[in-house]
Amino acid sequence: MTSIINAVKSKLGELGWGALVVFIIFRFNDLASMFYKFYMGHLLPNADYGALDPVYAAATLFSIPAVAIFMVATKSISRLDAMGMQKEKNALIADLLRMTFAGSVVAFIATFVFQSIIINRLHLSGQYSYILFLVVLLMWWQPMAMAIFQGERNYTLLALNALFSAIVLIFASRLLVVNFGFGLHGAFLAKIISGCVVLVILTLSLNKLKRNVHADYQNEKTVMRETLIPIMIYQACIVALFHSDKLFVRNFLCPDSGGYGAIATLGSIPAYFINAMSFVVFPLASADHAEGKTMVRYYKQTIMLCFAVMITCSGTFYYLAPIIIKLWNTSFSAYAGYVWIYSAVMSIHGVIVVFASIEIASHRYKFLWFMAPASLVTVIILYLFRAQLTIPVIISCLFVVNVFIASSLIYSATMRYKNAQ
Repeated sequence: MTSIINAVKSKLGELGWGALVVFIIFRFNDLASMFYKFYMGHLLPNADYGALDPVYAAATLFSIPAVAIFMVATKSISRLDAMGMQKEKNALIADLLRMTFAGSVVAFIATFVFQSIIINRLHLSGQYSYILFLVVLLMWWQPMAMAIFQGERNYTLLALNALFSAIVLIFASRLLVVNFGFGLHGAFLAKIISGCVVLVILTLSLNKLKRNVHADYQNEKTVMRETLIPIMIYQACIVALFHSDKLFVRNFLCPDSGGYGAIATLGSIPAYFINAMSFVVFPLASADHAEGKTMVRYYKQTIMLCFAVMITCSGTFYYLAPIIIKLWNTSFSAYAGYVWIYSAVMSIHGVIVVFASIEIASHRYKFLWFMAPASLVTVIILYLFRAQLTIPVIISCLFVVNVFIASSLIYSATMRYKNAQ
């Protein structure tokens, strides 16, 4: 086994091997999250189950800067670490922690100001306000911890987090929801507690920052400033494309929110396969871009994989979704017919995520000129026609906008490749 691992590592190189390790490690969390969603769908009433995704979607609105900083910081930490600039790297990490603290305080205050509106829109009682606060804070600190671990290529800490957070999520959900009977509160708390595992690991690993935290990394700051705003816009687009539907359903179609949660749970399975590619592609594409290499092979592999996943998952769900949902929770049976098309939407969305990762790795942001307006128009249309909203209308709208953006990205990459020949 050791010889096989060494052979694969030698073949892929250090960067490729690291990307593969990160890809595998993150699948632990995916499996645990999938189990959690199915388990809660079996235990919770439909109305409660329909609140899980929308609360996290609402919290995501306040954490867009955190995720953007995570993407920028990961690359900068990795670059400084690779150049052996430990003092500068530690100074950057220390500044990121201060920035995260300040940002989380601002996000907390903003959440406090808008909490009553959000809670009412999500059709929840005021006793769930503390859940919203905790989720917002977690969504600021989790990305920073992951940026540090990934940037330093600390695969041991990544593995520990993936393993223990998955175990904690499964056992905490069982304990709080079933044994203690906390219902929806328990479901949220289990997710929050599992998310805190990474913060515990981060705290235990930061002793080295007590020394050598004052150093100049002005060149890296310049790079980060140039890329932060475009990535923040990109992240806002992803939130609009991936989370707005759940908020609209919970707000305007609340009785259907449990069923839509079931659609999203099954239909998002392609995203677990495809979106995970971005964790592999991004560092590899960044390295190839720095060496002046072409991105063509990444584009081709992305398209082939995404369409293979889409055909496989959509075809499977077209025939088997009614059976799966019947075995899972019969009260969701009326929504089984929408799973296959939602899985197609998520597959196409995966094309967008991976292609955008390649573009960002190559410092190309022109794709935002069509992605941002399309995402904004989608949200505006859904809101203006909220009185006519139905689940088929929402899914159809998502399908059209994702096809448009994915097609535009593919066309742009194709034309750039042809012009370069």
